[in-house]
Formats: sequence, structure tokens, C-alpha cells
Amino acid sequence: MNFETKKRPYILIVILIVSIFLIIICIPFVIEWILLNKTTFPFNMSINFTEEVWFGFIASYIGALGTIALGIIALWQNKRYKELSEKSSHDAALIQKDLKSLSLETMEAIEILKRIELAKYYPLIERIPYTSYGTTKAVIESLIESEDDVIQINYLNVDMTDLTEPISELVEKYNSYYFIVRNISEKTIRNFTCTEVTINGIGPSFRVSSNCDIPPGKNAIILISDFPRFLEGEVIELEMKFTLNNLVMERYYIETHTIISFDNEGPSSYFAKFTSPVILE
Repeated sequence: MNFETKKRPYILIVILIVSIFLIIICIPFVIEWILLNKTTFPFNMSINFTEEVWFGFIASYIGALGTIALGIIALWQNKRYKELSEKSSHDAALIQKDLKSLSLETMEAIEILKRIELAKYYPLIERIPYTSYGTTKAVIESLIESEDDVIQINYLNVDMTDLTEPISELVEKYNSYYFIVRNISEKTIRNFTCTEVTINGIGPSFRVSSNCDIPPGKNAIILISDFPRFLEGEVIELEMKFTLNNLVMERYYIETHTIISFDNEGPSSYFAKFTSPVILE
């Protein structure tokens, strides 16, 4: 675009302003010429009004037209302002909605980050889908020899003198049952302890329970020694409750509810309930 092309709009604007200014100056003289010229309609007609009256009437008439025009412009402006105000309110509502949504997403992100941070200390335990009823010495020895596993033992009604014997010997003397859980949190679970055992709703008259620490990613074998023997076709409901601590020594609680049944193929069991750790107030 050359200089002449850029200059042209400004010249047109100047010409328009000068023309409007000249028109405004000339209008009174034109009106005066129309009123005083006897050959101009309607002043070439026989009328009873004087020129002054006609001049006053025309001035009032033009003023009224101007007032009407201004009123129309004012109505249009009010309508336009209302439309703009409604659009502005609508846009503001959309922005508010977006801000609310963004705020919720921000809070969710903060909560996720908080949970990630808490995961360093919050205990997470999952059950391993494997249990054993009437376990043998060989099985226990293979489990104990594994460096990845720790054992949480519960002695039910055993002879006190037998508590000093190795676990592998106890399972030969007493019918035993065990299941396995795994620590899937980032930190060691401290003081994993069984606080209650009930079998078919009845607790043992005597029980000795040990505790253990479960390193991250490692298994814990929950062993019950002197587990009652049941006949084929019977169903056992085993309920156990545990407490544990995390790295900062917050105390948590979990419980399990296991169904054990016996048929021609041997005993089988499944967890009816295994709760996530819940902090104790």
C-alpha cells in the first residue's frame, strides 16, 4: 500500500467534516429564503399566517422532528445497551461457570497431589487370592524360608509350653489355616497385629497373637494355629480384625470376613469382605 492510498481515507474524512459544517451554517439561510420567497410552496398560496408565525411553526416542527429522531435514537441505544448487557451477563455467566469448573479441577488436582503425598504414609493392603486349611510343615517351611515374607501368628488354645517351638513344628501338632496379604504402599507398615478372631461367631477361650512389620511390596502370612477341624459339607465363617501403624505412627484398623467350605474336592475359602485401612480416631 503506497502513501497516496493511505492518505485517501483522511482526505475523505476532512471533506465530510467541512461539508457538514457548511450545511449547518447554510440551513438557517435556506429556511429564511423559503419563508420569504413568495413563489415557494406553500408560501405562494393565499394564507392568513404572517411570515413570523410560519417561521415559528417551521422551527417548532423541525424541533419536534428532531425530538422524535432523538427519541428513536435513544430507544435504539437502550435496546442495544440491553442486548449488550444481556450478552455481557451471559458471557460473565459462562466465564463464571468456566472458573467454577476450573476451580473444581484445580481442587481435584490438589486432592490427587495430596493423596499422592499421603501415599508415602498411608497404608495400603491387598489380599492375595490364596489360602490354605490344614497346612503342612513343608508348606510353612517354604514360606518361612522366603526372604520376602513375614508372619503374623495367632495361637488358639495351644499349650503354653508349645509356644517356644518352631512354627513348622506347631503346624504338625495343631491344625492350621493361613492366608496372605501384601503391603502395596510406599512405606513399611508397622505393628501389624490381629486384635480379634471369631470362628462361626465364637471367639477362642485363649489366644496369643504376635505382630509384625510389613516392608513395602512384601507379603504377610496370617497364620492361625489350632484351627478347628470341620467335617465335609460344613461351612466356616472366619472373622478377623487387625490394627496397624504407618510411618508417622497413625493407627489404622482393617477387618476380614472369610467363608471356608468343605466338599469332595477338599476345603476352599474366599473373602466375603476385606476392608481398606481406616484410621482410628
